[in-house]
Amino acid sequence: MQTKNITTTIKEFPLPNTSDLERQLLADIVSSPDAIGEVMRFVAEDSFTSEERKTVWRAALGMFNRGEVVDMTTMLNVCGDAFVTECIASGKIGETERMAVQHAIHLRHAASRRRAYFAAVEMLQATMQPEKTTEELCTIAEGLGRKVQGEIAVVSEVPLKELLRQVKEDIIEQRKLKAEGKSFRVPTGFPALDWNTYGGWLGGQLIVLAARPSVGKTALMMMFARAAARGGFPVGIFSLEMTGKELTHRMLFSTGKISPVDLCTANVSMERLDASIHQLENLDLTVNDVSRNIDEIVSRVSIATRAGKCRVAFIDYLGLMQIATSYRENMSQAIGKITGELKALAKRLNIPIILLCQMNRDAAKGDRSPELYDLRDSGSIEQDADIVLMLENDPAINPETGLKDINIWIRKNRQYKRDICIRVS
Repeated sequence: MQTKNITTTIKEFPLPNTSDLERQLLADIVSSPDAIGEVMRFVAEDSFTSEERKTVWRAALGMFNRGEVVDMTTMLNVCGDAFVTECIASGKIGETERMAVQHAIHLRHAASRRRAYFAAVEMLQATMQPEKTTEELCTIAEGLGRKVQGEIAVVSEVPLKELLRQVKEDIIEQRKLKAEGKSFRVPTGFPALDWNTYGGWLGGQLIVLAARPSVGKTALMMMFARAAARGGFPVGIFSLEMTGKELTHRMLFSTGKISPVDLCTANVSMERLDASIHQLENLDLTVNDVSRNIDEIVSRVSIATRAGKCRVAFIDYLGLMQIATSYRENMSQAIGKITGELKALAKRLNIPIILLCQMNRDAAKGDRSPELYDLRDSGSIEQDADIVLMLENDPAINPETGLKDINIWIRKNRQYKRDICIRVS
């Protein structure tokens, strides 16, 4: 394909102006307050371009959510001059509920064009920076796509009849895969855990794997990843703590042919090393030990999934993930933003995401097993997770291995039983 040379300036493409449409919509919902329930499906606060119009929108939405009457007198008392200049002075009062919804749909598309305009400028600025790699540009492009969408996701109310059809198709697909000796769910590698999760991880799930430091959550994660890859599911690992080589060491240890000491001191039999490598080299597994902030990780997972290179993602671990500046002062809000983003990502891409996190120090005190309240900033983690697995070292020494086994407590499980302990060596 031949690339054409295009000479242009940003002045040739004026910024889309949505001010009149925004004022019209605000006037609509004051005239027809019952329309707010439908309007809010299409627009959000970021659809408005001035602080005055955002103020009016927040006030009307707040009153609607509280069950209060949205009328001109109340809005004038709440918003003051903002209501006068943005609604009354515009001379638009009097539209119907049907027109309000139509205007909301138009504003949704117009606001998307505005966001696309700024995204295009941001992309152009990135392309002008020579230090940006192809991978970085792809990550930026993926993130800009989410910015264009804005706060309101694509409206997609699905009729029950369609959902029933999809469930039937899933069952047919599961039976087909079972007949071929394949798995519909992502296997964990542990029969007892598979049994208690109906066969493994399911697309759309956020699974939290929590433990105190040095209990073995990363080692267990690598066992999960190896089982998933062996089951035919491409694996993406995002490691914020260890390098890719360190994780590879863990996988080589798991083959049972090489000891950590021999590998780290290079005092290893090359025959044993080659045998271990042979067990692992054909696994469809990739490691990213560079990405550190939530936006970049979401972008990289999205790109890999759409390219068919990731059907299950592992992130190690929550506490090291960088967050937006506005969330730094409140850790609870920051954790909530991250877990909410990851749960939404799992649903959007229909893949399971396994997120590692640490427990509070109090979890190590006293003679008790870990509980959900031992999670750091547990509110949002517990809320967003579909499954919460909590690890502890078994008090007894395994006579066969001379080491302590790991107890996996299933503390939350939306689809099956919870408060079950599974022991693994």
